[in-house]
Amino acid sequence: MKLSALALILSCSILFVIGMLSDSCTGQTDSEEFASVKEKVRKVLDRKEEFRKQKEEKVFLLESFLREHKDSMSAEEQFVLVKKLYDEFRLYSFDRAYDCAVRLYRIAQKLPASSSRLIEAQVCIGYVLARGGFFKEAIDSLSVIKIEEAILPDSVLADYYIRFGRTYHDLADYTNDSIFSPYYNELGNKLLKMGLCYVSDSLNLHYIQGKIALKSGNVNEAREHYLQALKYCPSRDKEWHSILYSTMAFIDHQLDMDNEAINYYVKAVENDVEGSIMESVALRGLANLLFYHKKDFNTASEFINIALNDAMFYGTRHRMNVIGTLLPVFVGKKLDTVETKMQTFFRSFLGSLMLITLLVIAVGNAFWQMKKIRSSKKALLDMNLKLKEANRVLREVSQIKDCYLGHYLDLYFELVNQLESFCIVAQQKIGQKNIASVQVLIRNLVKQHNRKEMFIDFDCTFLSLFPSFVVEFNSLLLPEEQITLESENTLNPTLRIYALFRLGISDTNQIAKILNYSFNTVYNYRIRIRNKAKDPKTFEEQVLKIAL
Repeated sequence: MKLSALALILSCSILFVIGMLSDSCTGQTDSEEFASVKEKVRKVLDRKEEFRKQKEEKVFLLESFLREHKDSMSAEEQFVLVKKLYDEFRLYSFDRAYDCAVRLYRIAQKLPASSSRLIEAQVCIGYVLARGGFFKEAIDSLSVIKIEEAILPDSVLADYYIRFGRTYHDLADYTNDSIFSPYYNELGNKLLKMGLCYVSDSLNLHYIQGKIALKSGNVNEAREHYLQALKYCPSRDKEWHSILYSTMAFIDHQLDMDNEAINYYVKAVENDVEGSIMESVALRGLANLLFYHKKDFNTASEFINIALNDAMFYGTRHRMNVIGTLLPVFVGKKLDTVETKMQTFFRSFLGSLMLITLLVIAVGNAFWQMKKIRSSKKALLDMNLKLKEANRVLREVSQIKDCYLGHYLDLYFELVNQLESFCIVAQQKIGQKNIASVQVLIRNLVKQHNRKEMFIDFDCTFLSLFPSFVVEFNSLLLPEEQITLESENTLNPTLRIYALFRLGISDTNQIAKILNYSFNTVYNYRIRIRNKAKDPKTFEEQVLKIAL
């Protein structure tokens, strides 16, 4: 082989390797602005516990003061202090807020009949029921309140109509259909309009007008009112900022201004974390936009899990239901994306390995050709040494390939995460013809894995959605065949197969693909576990009903 032909082959091979590696490394990269947005959210989420402790310390002081001075306080003074506690818990903990609302009602019953405190307490009960997702109970509670407009203060009347209107609007959002939602929105707007005449401050005026416009389909008009409301919103009022920022994000999304919507959601998330607002609306909305608009499935899955934990902490049933419908979609898409990237990288890796092998052979052949023209014993000896070295390199490459193929199931996320740095260093080493260093990089990359972490993440996510899954699954089996887990947060292969089945993935081929099992393995697992069931014929139907 002539040196010119060898140089041509080497050049083409190197360019082809670089092209394949670049293709495999090419992905959806974030702009600097978008990356900074995500970093900003993560930083404030890292401080969630810090702000939550501050909240707990504040309510502890209020509760302690109330306990210590309860006997010396009048009913009116007790009402004011418990109302402060209620305001602290209203968007933080449903159970504790509801408890405070009931206490308010009992205290108000001790006050004179002419007092408006009883109406305030009843409104508090109805409103917190709506926040917890008990819409029927909330509407029943608010409907029975006797409103005597002639004697009640404007502030109490305005609060009643606004809270009642918002309850119907929230019910419309939860129902989310073309039959009942328009009716509920109409009732909500009617109540808000009744409250307008009792509102004097600019913040509430613009908020109510914006809410009416939004629910009537006048999105641009609603946006103008909410922008005005933000101007009048007190800088330290976390609840108002949470409402206005989240609604502005929703409006901008409706107007196809998704980048602006993301920025408003980020502000809302920051505000929610700093104010320990646990309703999870903003974080869920942000995750939704990242998933569908930015196609950032990993970050969306991370944020939706945090939103679910917040909703569970607060105890809001309808928020948990909404997030519960999104979570399987997010997790499934994340798994599909990782698998696609892994397949792309695997093809590129094998192609690169073959070309590197050709390069090694070509280099060895070049040495052989150059040594052939020499007739001395020393030259022949050198040629033999080079050939032995080439054979050793080929054996090492072959061993690396065998090792990679043997441990392919253990490679998933780590290979993807290490790919960018691998590409940069590999290109440098190949450009320097430092093949041995490339082999070391490949060997180190092959040894790393984290499929187990992916399963752990899936197990934790699934068990957070279905905490009673293992117990209910065992209840379907014969007593002597029930499954005992080594760790309460980790599923075994059988339970993991039926966890996917519970999420609606019933096709054996698809389950095998996700878990990286063979079709026969998954099929045999399903046959064996059905035979251990109390009622094999209806076993899988009963699995689908777990946690319903």
